[in-house]
Amino acid sequence: MLIDLKSLKVLYVEDDPMTREEILFSLTTFVDTIYTAENGEIGKELFYSHLPDLIITDIQMPVMDGLSMISAIKQTHPKIPVIIMTAFNDTSYLFKAIELGITHYVTKPVNLKNLLSKIDEIAEQIILKKKALWQEKLLSQYKNAIDETMAVSKTDALGIITYVNEKFCTLSGYTYDEIIGNSHALFRSLREKNEKFHALWEMISKGEQWHGVIENRAKNGDHFILDQTIFPLYDADNTIIEYIAIGDDVTELFHYRDFLEIELHRNRKSLDETLHFLEQYQEALQVGTAVCHMSLEGKILDANETFCQLLGYTKDSILKIEECAICQCEGFDIRSIHETLKKENVYKHEFQFRTREGSFKTFDSIFVPISDTNGAIVEILSMHHNITDLLELNKEIITTQHEVLTVLGEAAENKSAETGSHVKRVAAYSRFLADKYGLSDEEARLIEMVAPMHDIGKIAIPDSILHKPGKLSAEEMEIMKTHAYKGYQMLSHSERPLMKHAALIALQHHEKYDGSGYPSGLVGEDIHIAGRIVAIADVFDSLGSKRSYKEAWALEQIVEYFKEQRGCHFDPVLVDILLDNLDEIILINTRIQD
Repeated sequence: MLIDLKSLKVLYVEDDPMTREEILFSLTTFVDTIYTAENGEIGKELFYSHLPDLIITDIQMPVMDGLSMISAIKQTHPKIPVIIMTAFNDTSYLFKAIELGITHYVTKPVNLKNLLSKIDEIAEQIILKKKALWQEKLLSQYKNAIDETMAVSKTDALGIITYVNEKFCTLSGYTYDEIIGNSHALFRSLREKNEKFHALWEMISKGEQWHGVIENRAKNGDHFILDQTIFPLYDADNTIIEYIAIGDDVTELFHYRDFLEIELHRNRKSLDETLHFLEQYQEALQVGTAVCHMSLEGKILDANETFCQLLGYTKDSILKIEECAICQCEGFDIRSIHETLKKENVYKHEFQFRTREGSFKTFDSIFVPISDTNGAIVEILSMHHNITDLLELNKEIITTQHEVLTVLGEAAENKSAETGSHVKRVAAYSRFLADKYGLSDEEARLIEMVAPMHDIGKIAIPDSILHKPGKLSAEEMEIMKTHAYKGYQMLSHSERPLMKHAALIALQHHEKYDGSGYPSGLVGEDIHIAGRIVAIADVFDSLGSKRSYKEAWALEQIVEYFKEQRGCHFDPVLVDILLDNLDEIILINTRIQD
């Protein structure tokens, strides 16, 4: 046997049961998938049900003979290979067989060696054709995968652009026709030095591959940044005829890096620490794209050098383990990814991968399907960006912002002769109410972090009013009320979610559910849930605390007040949560004492 026949699908049609059983018994040793029929009518039905690679058929059969069956099938599948089994007295049928383009014959009684030789000859052509189709489709899928996720451009040997994909057009803001025929100078940013492009051109014109980050200018004047790899393409004489550039859009990452630098300075981080974080992030950006192939079971089939280096493996060692064994992030399920890719061409997610040393790195991952010639997904191609340092920086900024907000909140309370513990208790009550209300952990955490800023506007209120021991006059009360809007003004200039929530709470924590509050007279759920929560937390703690203008209330008085104000001052649902969980609220109060 020249090749392995196991993968072939064969349709065998024979009306004589003894001959059929004898041939079938012999063929099953070499071929795994054989469909059998006793006449041409059944054979035709089996063909369209299973689409075999090869038909072996007798000629003379009841109901429908072999040649009639082949004639019908070749109407839709003219290139299907056929082996005719013919007796010496079937010569009258041979002319029709020749007309049908049948060139393979085996005479009866069938010599198994001759039959296998014919099958082997046909199978070799079938398998080679399948491989060619698979390689062509695989190449097409790789191109589509790159086109889906990367910006691609090609130039001729002189640097004139001959092709760009849709992603490149979208990033640059130019149409395809506006780009073709120009050089990449069309997108040249003044912030990039000429020396960089001279070195790049010198390198690729020598036939070497170039990799680096290039900042480009879009049609509208904005900038987009590509992490690019450029390499030459050759003709049959080994002469460079064009260059292809494949780039990953890292604009957002670089912009975020700039933002992080500003935030770190704003939060008074030392210069050394700032540079330390920025150098780590810059290094992460320069690593490039990590690429991995895996089977539908999660077995790594191939991985590029970047993927291996990031996880601390050699290429040989990483091929011996399962990717799903490396990935420890909750929600990673190769079967779920496979099901998603059946419906969509791309699956994006963040995952944590375990390195060989046992530490973890977070990757921003993109998965695309690789399909066979029938459209069935057979492999998964994944591309990953290491964002570990970026996430650590983000956590550092949020922590620093939280500390700053708490300190400012305490400063506002101290100015009004109240204690710093008040803002801490308000934050703890707010987190408790948010959790019980059913907000997400992220939303509840955000409210807890910004609750200390609810009275920041009191910094702008005169001491004579803040520290007045008795009741305020009507005019003084109007001045006091301005602290809500003044606090909002102080905090509303930032676009960060943390500061926007702080500004919102400062503005709305004196609004009342029935619309009688200030400064805007909002009603019911028009008041943001964060404002409704902090309103209850603030009043509950204020009533139970001694102030310059009042004594602390007893718990029974506070409970009665909240029952009276249910649906008037306060959200009735939140009041019920407070009163139903008083024991836990009191524990918080006991834990955070002045």
